[in-house]
Amino acid sequence: MNRRILVVVSIIASAIMLSGCVNSISKTDKITPAEDAGIKSSVSSTSAQAEKGANDESSSTNIEVSTNQPDNTKVDYNKIGFDLEAAESLFILNNSLLDIDVVKFLDEPERKSEPIVWGADGLEHQTWYYSSKGIELGFIKNDENKQVVFSIKLESPCTLKTSRGIGIGNTKDEVLKAYKDEINPEESFVDSSNIVAGTVYGGLIFTLENNLVSSIFIGAAAE
Repeated sequence: MNRRILVVVSIIASAIMLSGCVNSISKTDKITPAEDAGIKSSVSSTSAQAEKGANDESSSTNIEVSTNQPDNTKVDYNKIGFDLEAAESLFILNNSLLDIDVVKFLDEPERKSEPIVWGADGLEHQTWYYSSKGIELGFIKNDENKQVVFSIKLESPCTLKTSRGIGIGNTKDEVLKAYKDEINPEESFVDSSNIVAGTVYGGLIFTLENNLVSSIFIGAAAE
């Protein structure tokens, strides 16, 4: 802005100086048409060059500001996913994350998988199956050697719903509306089978059949 002001002042000063020359000449000698044209051309050229310099400076400044603008549109879907995962797990299982509390809430499972240590995280994993309830729970053993819920999968005939009222049988549009601010566009296929809220490394994955929710996975589907 300061440079633009200086440019404008320069234009005015040049015009005044040239005008003074014209006035001085007019008091002594008459100016020929050729001389008059030369003076006008000089003033016009000076003004055009100064204006071009101002425009170039303005363009340069605009480009610099534009390229240095902070990116406020970046969304941290990892954090969103972890927050969703923690909140929904607690909600769906009524805060029953330890194996002993899960048994109180859902009774003993109909079947348990053999414990196995995953190479990805070095932790012992086990799956509990409540097939008649449409619930599948993944457990890990923590540092205190306690089994804690690691993932939740809901499918028919499960009647449990997420904290936002989404359960088996809800429509795709209802999922999109309930989790519109958390849906990851890069990992979701909203026109086919999956909608991801958060990421596949942590969050919710809604599987669809005929635009209806057929299963809900809560946790990390990938390592």
